[in-house]
Amino acid sequence: MILRKRIATAILIGAFAFSAIPVFGQTLVKPESAERIGMQSFWHANAPMPAAEFATRATLVDDNIYLISPSNIVVAVHAGTGVVRWVTRVADPGQTVVGPTHSENFAFFTGPGSVKVVDRRTGQPAEQPRKLRGVVITVAHDVAEISLGRAHGVRLDDVLDVISASGNSARSTEAFARIKITVIGDRTSKGRILQDERTERVRSGDRIWGDIGVPIDAVKLPFAPASPAVANDEDMFVGAANERMYSIRFLSGFQNWQVSTPGNMSAAAVLHGGNLYFCDLDGRCAAATQRRRERIFEFQTEGAIFLSPVVTEDHVLVASNDRSLYCLQRIRMDDSPRRAGDRVWQHRFDDPPEKSPVASGDLVFHRTSAGLFAVSLEDGAEKWNRPGSAEFLARMDDEAYLWESAGRKLIRVKVKDGEEVGTIDIPSADFAMANVENQLVIVGTRDGRMTCLRPKDAPYLRPSQLALVLQNDEKARRLNTLLADAKQKREAEAAARAEAARPAERPAYSFLDDDDWLISTSNRMPVGTRNVVGEDGKLKPKAVKKPKKVKEDVKPKPESKEDEEDVWDDDEEKKDDEKKDKDADDEDSEDDSDDDDDW
Repeated sequence: MILRKRIATAILIGAFAFSAIPVFGQTLVKPESAERIGMQSFWHANAPMPAAEFATRATLVDDNIYLISPSNIVVAVHAGTGVVRWVTRVADPGQTVVGPTHSENFAFFTGPGSVKVVDRRTGQPAEQPRKLRGVVITVAHDVAEISLGRAHGVRLDDVLDVISASGNSARSTEAFARIKITVIGDRTSKGRILQDERTERVRSGDRIWGDIGVPIDAVKLPFAPASPAVANDEDMFVGAANERMYSIRFLSGFQNWQVSTPGNMSAAAVLHGGNLYFCDLDGRCAAATQRRRERIFEFQTEGAIFLSPVVTEDHVLVASNDRSLYCLQRIRMDDSPRRAGDRVWQHRFDDPPEKSPVASGDLVFHRTSAGLFAVSLEDGAEKWNRPGSAEFLARMDDEAYLWESAGRKLIRVKVKDGEEVGTIDIPSADFAMANVENQLVIVGTRDGRMTCLRPKDAPYLRPSQLALVLQNDEKARRLNTLLADAKQKREAEAAARAEAARPAERPAYSFLDDDDWLISTSNRMPVGTRNVVGEDGKLKPKAVKKPKKVKEDVKPKPESKEDEEDVWDDDEEKKDDEKKDKDADDEDSEDDSDDDDDW
């Protein structure tokens, strides 16, 4: 069953691999509409959502936009350029997945009993480092068989070092050759020997060393998680349903530590400056060091805490279900009597919070069920509020952008008093998000259409920005090769189909084109009659040739002079007769040539 699921996942990923390039489509915001709120269209893209799938959740984490379908298929899009980075399935259909959260290099998706860890830029699974140690079994020419196989994590094209087993201590750890794996078995493998300049040959018994990475399908948890996992590039922190917080080395599965909490956690913890900040349903907010779980502070509120805290350089903001927003001192200041965890101020609202607060500049934007409130970060004084469904997106200098989900409107307001400057309707948009650091506002639909807006004075998207994302994205580089191969394959298949549909050609009898193909090459006399019919169709009289004279016997040499003269006279007569016969033959041949012309 597991194998079938993995095969289905691989097919699904392959089906969408060719879509992992920016597909520019129709914008959701017209240029004149964007200009009314001081923005410009930066990019438009169509995310490759699977057939019959749609995005039930859309979230922006750092520079990645995540669109998550009901069957847990995730499409990751680069927020700065609209390039689709990867598409993969993070859990089986029907499972509840929370997150994602980010470390510097990885994205974490928390499921019912495990955490999926992938490279946030390529979507490839994280790899567990492993040291391989084996020996050479046999050597045949330039091929060696070694005692490491698939069970040890060896993969095709892995290159392993060969260490001499001769016992020379000076070179006991120095590699003198390498083996590139070409055939993998369960417990043994074969590879081609790559010899360096040394004259020493690889022999049976030589040692094999290698440092590789084994892909991690998912980090199995020995407990039921209650909160999304957060992590740095080594340790992962998860709140469990057994009222404990765990620290786990996710690449090896080693448990670093655990700490009891008064209640379960539902909100993701926050990592900041080497410390861990987390809240539980008992209303407690605590901070501890990531490595040693040393307690920094604890603060008790009057209600359950369902939302993650917000940590700034000097403060920790906590939205409690007691309808209060708390500002705590993060670290002790030299000029302040407050210690870490002391309350700086508390602002009570009429309704419970709906989202974690957002700190921007000197203001904190807090969303409750009654509306959006802007309070001072220094003392918690309320500056202004806006009733309705508006939520804060981004602050850009002295203005802020809000998204009103009920009316599907993008609103521009002044930060100091909340006065509305401009608004545009985007009826087709289902969600909006923002990246404050890069001044990006992104609106999109459930079927994957997205438009990114930036301030009017921001530079346009350059081709070099797209190229930079693709150059840094190994999977995108592989995709270019796959696209080229697929194009050649399609062209070859089309040529084969055209060749099969072409009617069969008659065989070429090229020798019939020769003019003299019926001419006989024999030097024998022809057999039969020729030139026997005249122009009138009647037989021509047969020409009778005169018989040639038979050469007479040579007379004996005369004994006297007179007899000699008689002999020469006879020869002259003979010559005359031969001349006459020849003339007659010539006349016959002339007649034949005339007949040939008639023929």
